[in-house]
Amino acid sequence: VFKVGQNCDLTWNRLGVIATRILQPDLNTIYIMSDQIQRDPGKLLFIRWKAPAFPDTYHNIGILGNEDMRYWSMSFVTRVVFFGLYTLSDFQTVIDKNGYVNLVMSFGVPRPSQVTTENGFNWVDVSQLPLVPLYLIYRNNQVSQGFPYSAKNIAEGQIVPPEVMGEYYPCGKYVNPLYFDSCCYNGSDEHD
Repeated sequence: VFKVGQNCDLTWNRLGVIATRILQPDLNTIYIMSDQIQRDPGKLLFIRWKAPAFPDTYHNIGILGNEDMRYWSMSFVTRVVFFGLYTLSDFQTVIDKNGYVNLVMSFGVPRPSQVTTENGFNWVDVSQLPLVPLYLIYRNNQVSQGFPYSAKNIAEGQIVPPEVMGEYYPCGKYVNPLYFDSCCYNGSDEHD
């Protein structure tokens, strides 16, 4: 579906220290923020990235030490004080059999029949959120020193190049709903 270095419609920037302190005062968290989401009622926004390994603390399973980070999430926010409208947390996210998150957002388009949790998709109907300028914040909390695929070495306020995060970069593309009729699980049970 999306390859590292391929053009993505979304651009991500590393948040600065003041914004980070507003969101999390301990500075052990890396935040990247998308450019403004374009609410096109005839398109879907499809974001795909490899899911970092995280401990299952939600179900009281301890930290084993081999995780990529303690926690990650994708939040829908306004630009004004980063008011959160919706968050998809790591433990709530459907991760496909290849270890990827496939997040599909609608701005009014009905859900395509292929976009199911059984096929490894997460669905959010953004048309149900307030009609305010909408952005995404991808949060990486307490990134392991051995995990090189985060924006931790990007200067604050700078654009995060896809190559820095590799497969873990949340690449977003605006697609026609018919895209899912041919893109995914088309007999080979793999994304192409």
